[in-house]
Amino acid sequence: MASEITDVNYWKQKAEEYKQLWEEEKEEFKEFQFNSKELESELETQLDLLEKSNAELQAKLERITIENETSYEKHDAVVARLNRQITNLQDEVNNLKTESAHRKDYIRQLEQANDDLERSNRNALASIGDIEDRLNQVLEKNALLEVELYEKEELNVCIQRLKDEVRELNQELNIRSRAPITPEKSIPPQIPVDHIIRDTTEACMQTEGQMRTPSLPAVPSTLPRPLTPSTRITALNLVGDLLQKVAQLEANFANACRCYDAVPTKLSKIVDHHGPTPTANGAAH
Repeated sequence: MASEITDVNYWKQKAEEYKQLWEEEKEEFKEFQFNSKELESELETQLDLLEKSNAELQAKLERITIENETSYEKHDAVVARLNRQITNLQDEVNNLKTESAHRKDYIRQLEQANDDLERSNRNALASIGDIEDRLNQVLEKNALLEVELYEKEELNVCIQRLKDEVRELNQELNIRSRAPITPEKSIPPQIPVDHIIRDTTEACMQTEGQMRTPSLPAVPSTLPRPLTPSTRITALNLVGDLLQKVAQLEANFANACRCYDAVPTKLSKIVDHHGPTPTANGAAH
């Protein structure tokens, strides 16, 4: 009996233990169930949020994909445009290189032409300097010829006076040749030739000395008349010499005038040939 009671108590104790474990497990299961429901609700909430986020991300992905495709198209268009611009720029660079080479050749030709023009200018200046020297010489000769011309005019006055005297002498000679010759008048008093030449020379020198308002001295009225044949011959010889001198002065003056007229013509031809330059124009003036 005692053993049976002991077994009953043992099994009762075991039953109490298992009951207590069952209750504990039951509480744990309820708690787990509650926690599972809360977790399930939280997971459902998170799932809804994730689905919404996924939908948003999917829409964003589609939008980004479209933008990416558009960007690819734009990129291709930009690359094509840049390639065309690069090709055009390369063509422009090649054209600029060619134009630069042509410009260098043109500049070299201009420099050579400039050197030729400077050389021509120097030659023209040298020619103009020579012409100026010759012109100055011609002007000096012209001044001398003007003086000689003035002397010629004075000599013409003297010659005209002597011609008048010769005409008067011829008239007197004709009158005397027609009148009867008497022994008292056959031999007129002799007049020295040196006296006539001296008076004529002094009259011409006095006329040449008056540069601005020349005035010839009056013919001396003290000369005795009529003149002898030797005196007339001497006077005529003097007139012939003066006429020869006047003719020579006229020839010299004509030659000088031709030379003076030829110098500006030659100067204008040289200036027209080499082209007008500021230095040349200044020298010409």
